[in-house]
Amino acid sequence: MLRWQFYGASDVGRKRSKNEDAWGYDDSLGLFIVADGMGGHAAGEQASQIAVQEVLTFVRTAQADPDATWPGFTADTDEWKEHVLRWALLKAHQRILETAGTHAEWQGMATTAVVVQLDPEGRRAFIAHVGDSRAYLIRQGKIIQLTQDHSWVNEQIKVGVITAEEARVHPFRNVVTRALGGPQEPVVDVDEEPLEPGDILLLCTDGLSGVVSDEDILSVVTRHGADLEGAVQELIQQANANGGPDNITVVLVRIVADANQTVGIRQ
Repeated sequence: MLRWQFYGASDVGRKRSKNEDAWGYDDSLGLFIVADGMGGHAAGEQASQIAVQEVLTFVRTAQADPDATWPGFTADTDEWKEHVLRWALLKAHQRILETAGTHAEWQGMATTAVVVQLDPEGRRAFIAHVGDSRAYLIRQGKIIQLTQDHSWVNEQIKVGVITAEEARVHPFRNVVTRALGGPQEPVVDVDEEPLEPGDILLLCTDGLSGVVSDEDILSVVTRHGADLEGAVQELIQQANANGGPDNITVVLVRIVADANQTVGIRQ
């Protein structure tokens, strides 16, 4: 049986007055989530926190009583696991809209979210996301982006209008095309990834991926090896050294043969 270690942290960055990112986990379920809120008057902070809490609560409820929650599905099948993550994010979307409807100052709030759940043996990861917060896989000296950004610039890259290099500095690079709490119910992308001992999953907001290249992320994580805390802290430092224009949240999950969990806290 494989197990996992993890560490996560969040930083306000150098340009923002408050942190609208949020992250959370349930180690007993192998569940991790990162969210990047948007909206003025602390609305973004509310949206991201709602997303984290709703996803954790929904998945816990589904795992505790799958027959009552999803009578039409066989619990613990791949289809069921993907369905739970998809609906967890859609429930978060609904709760954000409901909350905004009762608080005028939070109208228009929304958030991205990326969720990873490991199977009990740590051999597979189920990944669900909306927006441009990312999941990466780092394996044997290579880094692979597991999620595709739901963003305006990524749509333009797909049709050949701009290059990836141009997208990094494009004035519309922060415009997302899907979000929890947005005007339309978002399509949630859900994928599955097999895992091996030594694999590292990285979840982050665009406060990291927007200013630190994939190559530099790989270099930092590889250099630190099993020191997940050191890797997370250096990644945040690098993002700030590159201007720190946005809040920065990073979570690393390392797959190992057997280990005690290492818990990170928000900073």
